[in-house]
Amino acid sequence: MAGQTGGVMEYYHHGIYEGEGTVIDFSGVDDKTKSKAAINRINIDAFTDGGDGKTSRKLVRIEYEEGKCLPAEEVVENAK
Repeated sequence: MAGQTGGVMEYYHHGIYEGEGTVIDFSGVDDKTKSKAAINRINIDAFTDGGDGKTSRKLVRIEYEEGKCLPAEEVVENAK
């Protein structure tokens, strides 16, 4: 998901935190080629820096009302 605010492009990249420093991530080979996208398990540090050592992604935790989404354990299993 991307948006634009005041001439600055914002980009939102989602991942699922599996625990123990691991994120389940769906992305393209170079983040531009979504046709070659794959599900990967990556270290949270690689996820937050975008894999290029320059980008800094802000982490946000979203909690939903009980019954509004699948249990966390089921989300992680489905993402694998």
